Amino acid sequence: MEVQYWDSIENVSRNELKKLQLFRLKETVQRASASLFYRSVFKQHKLSADIIHSAEDLQRFPFTTRSDISSHYPFGLLSVDRCEVVRFHSSAGAYAPKKGIFYTKDDLSAWASLVARSFYATGMVSTDILQVMTDFGLHTTSHGCELGGEELGVLVIPAGNISMHRHIQLMKELGATVLYLPAGMLATLVDTFYELNMSPSVDTEVRQLIVGEDPIDQKEKERIENMLKIPIYRSYGILEINSPGMAIECEQQEGMHIWEDYYFVEIIDPEKLTPLPSGEWGELVITTLNQEGMPLIRYRTGDITRIIEEPCRCGRTHRRIDTITRRTDELFFIQGKALYPAQIAQTLQRVPEVGDNYVIYLETTDGNDQLTIEVEVVDNLYLDNYGKLECLTKNISSRIFEETKVLPKIKLVQNNHFSLHNEKYLKQVVDRRKKTE
Repeated sequence: MEVQYWDSIENVSRNELKKLQLFRLKETVQRASASLFYRSVFKQHKLSADIIHSAEDLQRFPFTTRSDISSHYPFGLLSVDRCEVVRFHSSAGAYAPKKGIFYTKDDLSAWASLVARSFYATGMVSTDILQVMTDFGLHTTSHGCELGGEELGVLVIPAGNISMHRHIQLMKELGATVLYLPAGMLATLVDTFYELNMSPSVDTEVRQLIVGEDPIDQKEKERIENMLKIPIYRSYGILEINSPGMAIECEQQEGMHIWEDYYFVEIIDPEKLTPLPSGEWGELVITTLNQEGMPLIRYRTGDITRIIEEPCRCGRTHRRIDTITRRTDELFFIQGKALYPAQIAQTLQRVPEVGDNYVIYLETTDGNDQLTIEVEVVDNLYLDNYGKLECLTKNISSRIFEETKVLPKIKLVQNNHFSLHNEKYLKQVVDRRKKTE
């Protein structure tokens, strides 16, 4: 059967695509120079759009990092007048690194088109009903799904952060055919269908799932596909650029096509910060090619992947990236949420009854991810009073849930517990989650 494309650019020749990238690279650098941050960087390194004669010239520009965005929050990377931006997104949580992301009207239109293109590549069509199961708030994901779904012409159900039972009720009532959800919610979805003695492939109209936000490896994806009897398509996006809409698996499901008319892709050694040959695993670096409000140049995503050079059987000429295997920074994913240890540390600092020493554990309980925090009390008398112990545990749990939207298990231990036990993971994250065999 002949493959249908949302946009003719999807199967343009590689030569034409490279010409377009070079043209847009120059435009992006010129546009970025209007921001306070890049104006200073360019002046310091004597850089401008005039030095770009080939894609390789981009390597003369320094990397942009998360700390650059945070330290110049909120308007330091804005490249247009404030009256031209119509949308603001940011990281969630009071103690997460602050990141302000701005969009113009044209940015939103382009984003909607990219998400529609991505959804269409998975086989979604205008007659589908898309249920969005990610949080609606400052983060981009749910809003991007809504924009792209409407651009594609599907009926969008902006379900957001509701119970899984209610999600399944909506699927049945409205006949949802496609679900978009964080990969970290898959286990809960499976468990809830099992609890209700239902099969999604039999008892609902759902025919495909699209997952994003947190990574999922191939074996785990195949295991859940076999349980649900429904295909799962992986997507990729980040808050700082577009999430979703950057990359997605097509119907061949052999890697995620990254839309190279909008993103220039590099893979670097995360320690040496040098380019790696095509096909090698390293850190993904992205330069936006069509962003007006807040263009980013050589942005270090922190995600480890590789570029798949071999042509895809679908005929699209945009290269693919492989599964995201790990990160280079402290960010971790649990229950579909992206968290920084600092969010937990700073929340604990606001609880006077506990000390500064703690360990964060990521565990698997009954097939589901569990966030467990072991923290020392200041006064050991708390451990001998069940009422006070329970009250303090609930207080800490609710505070962390308010900050992260993940309900943790709190384990209070005696003062000096970690020094007595020579704890080597003090103030670190320990991932004990079971891996798929």
